[in-house]
Amino acid sequence: MTTITPTTKPRRRRNSPRPPHLINYRTWTLVPYLEKFLADGWTVADLAEVTKVETGTIAGVLDRSITILNSATAKALQHLTTEQLLSDGTGPMPIRLTAWKLGSLYAAGHTTTELARRLEQPDQVILDIIHRRPAGVPRDLAADIDVLFGLLEDIPGPSPAAAAVAAGLGWRIPDEYSPDGRLWDDFDPAHDEVRAEREAEATTRLEVLRMTIRLRYTASRIGRELGIPKETARSYRDGAGVLVTSNRTYAPGTGDPYQSLIDPRCAVRVKQICRVLDQYETFRELDPFLLVQSLGLMQDERWQVDGKPKLVTAA
Repeated sequence: MTTITPTTKPRRRRNSPRPPHLINYRTWTLVPYLEKFLADGWTVADLAEVTKVETGTIAGVLDRSITILNSATAKALQHLTTEQLLSDGTGPMPIRLTAWKLGSLYAAGHTTTELARRLEQPDQVILDIIHRRPAGVPRDLAADIDVLFGLLEDIPGPSPAAAAVAAGLGWRIPDEYSPDGRLWDDFDPAHDEVRAEREAEATTRLEVLRMTIRLRYTASRIGRELGIPKETARSYRDGAGVLVTSNRTYAPGTGDPYQSLIDPRCAVRVKQICRVLDQYETFRELDPFLLVQSLGLMQDERWQVDGKPKLVTAA
């Protein structure tokens, strides 16, 4: 008896997660992340050197002319950290990361002449850094400044005149700066609280959509799983444009006699949500708030902690 072996592979379920190597990464979530490095003074060339991604690709992501990346490239950019740029890069250090150390020592009463002597540099080099004139500082000099700052940060300088000039330039004493060079006054606990709150709500919304679409859970079961009222689960689901009906099921071990059936009229919207869920499930380090915003949700101004709404839309 001849056995016929099927030559075609079984079709993957339409709404099941795609394998990571097949996921096309939507770049709109990367733009604000990379812009933070540029704001600190790093250049596109610096980012490219450390991540091994072409400068043209990074520039295209930033100006939004490139809207999709493969998984490997996206991970290289998403996993980039300031520590990597500091340790693995070879270009000049951004002036912002170095100038505050000399500026704060200046504000503490250490003269530019003293600082130049200790660093074995001309006075004008120190003055240029304190006035933030160069875009970057050579790495060897930046390392020497770091060592000098560690030696003098707790020692007041002898010159009130130097401190007065530094204050006129906007510098503060070392104790008023955080380890990354930001003024402690700039930290707003209320902003941090809003960020934590919006991230928690965004994560809950994504979980509601994941359980509805991937697992076919009803609002009641989602509420039990996430510890939220079923009305909240239903409002998050309906607010995302997913219409469902409950269908009785006799599948053993489900713990719920019902499952959700998605209305076929929502097919286009569900496909869009599935693309976002693919990224949420594969790249857990992504900001869930940006993912939810890409679906047109949580765009209320109360979530914009910097006072300037930055609404994100899917490419």
